[in-house]
Amino acid sequence: MKRDVDVNGEIAVDYRLTAASPERFLHAVHILLDLSSEARIAAPEVTHARILDYPQTGVSTEVTWPNGLGMPLDQLGPNDGTATGACLLDCQHVTVLDQNDALALTWSTRRRADQRLLSMFLWRNLCGWPTDAPYRAIGIEPMVGRAADLGGANREDVAEVRNNHNFHWRLHITCWRRLTCLATARSGHG
Repeated sequence: MKRDVDVNGEIAVDYRLTAASPERFLHAVHILLDLSSEARIAAPEVTHARILDYPQTGVSTEVTWPNGLGMPLDQLGPNDGTATGACLLDCQHVTVLDQNDALALTWSTRRRADQRLLSMFLWRNLCGWPTDAPYRAIGIEPMVGRAADLGGANREDVAEVRNNHNFHWRLHITCWRRLTCLATARSGHG
């Protein structure tokens, strides 16, 4: 795999995987974020997600996004003692909003036919795991593929590099802070 990074007002990361023989793969960019309990994810085009290991380990359940399992999965706090891994299906763009800050991630593939493989994995641990020493962790993972594990994935949920070909994808990262202007009243101005 080859990775090229370009920083010019935004961060753009190009990935290229080359294989001499057919190769199935999944790829995720792991981004761990330190967020307040007010943070949330905006993913307006997403309608469904797969919840991993629910209702039992090794089983995935497809739910409506963002209120799958009766909880607002797009809300990243406050700590409520839950831990959820979710694959947001057909996802190519998310914005993480936290008070005045925003982080936008957009990813795409070079071939239009491969766009159906784009998703995002969300690790939403609000002090629910592990049971003996729970902690808070939020992971946002833009993906090529629609599964968390290649071994147990359906063929239609993984990407493939064909003989002597490349698989290209690109991730754009932008961030911004909302500025607040404070008007200062000055006495003595006439």
